[in-house]
Amino acid sequence: MRSNLKTGIASSAPHPRNDIFYLFLLSFFFFMSSFSPLSLGASTSSTPEAVAKQIENRRISWVALKARVVLHFYQEDREKASCFGRLLYERLQEKVVLSCVGRQNKLLFVFKTLDRSFELYLPALKTVYEGNIFALSDSPEIDSHLKPLDLYRALKPMTFAAAESEIEKQDETHTAVKIYSERHNKRYLARKILATREGDVPVEIYYSENEEPETLIQRSDYQEILLPGQRSKGKVVFPRQIQIDSSAKRNKTVLLFKKIEFPARFVDENWGISYPEDVQRAAVEDPALKRQIEFEKAPAT
Repeated sequence: MRSNLKTGIASSAPHPRNDIFYLFLLSFFFFMSSFSPLSLGASTSSTPEAVAKQIENRRISWVALKARVVLHFYQEDREKASCFGRLLYERLQEKVVLSCVGRQNKLLFVFKTLDRSFELYLPALKTVYEGNIFALSDSPEIDSHLKPLDLYRALKPMTFAAAESEIEKQDETHTAVKIYSERHNKRYLARKILATREGDVPVEIYYSENEEPETLIQRSDYQEILLPGQRSKGKVVFPRQIQIDSSAKRNKTVLLFKKIEFPARFVDENWGISYPEDVQRAAVEDPALKRQIEFEKAPAT
């Protein structure tokens, strides 16, 4: 079943590539080319291991996040819809619950994850989609304005192994890292990040197997937020705005955090959501895994 809900995560069919997306990429690469190797002294030299560690250290002070959020959905730079909701996020187990309602206080969707498992409830279709979060990258079952996988990626920069990455450029304030992956015995550029010296990641670009840019994630409006029960040392630096651009469609999604709290932990009942009895469940297949199995079973030529 193909989702056709136009006011939430799910929406219309793919559109031509987003020219604005590519203009941003051009400006990003121009910015990258402005790095001057002559300005890089020993004090600014870094390694993939050091960058990954700094990113992890940046968020080590908090475990859970609770926020009131607003999502704005744009098509060809015109806002087509928006929704308001609550986000619960526990980063160690990658537990996420995001529920969003429309202007008439009507529930539009509920998105849940636990590590790589996910559930996406669409009340308009009376369906709960479930499966592996990475199966959503190119699944035909759900045709969406905002891919749940992109939302999953946007909430926290994913870790990377030093053996799969290399430094592209760096200066006194930023380091650009190229991260590779492998599929069908082919190594390809899967991701680029721009990390600050403090460990923030304001820009991420995800690529297809053909090394075409697919998703651009921009984090901005970083602010210091005090942790509960702590003084000035107990602070978290967190972006209050996350923008997700898709090159496959002429759209973008802007996620605004209106109120953010960092509780020490969540009790289990905070994660429970009851669905109506008439809701059907639909398993989402993993097309990439299916292709991989077929590739491995194919006779050698």
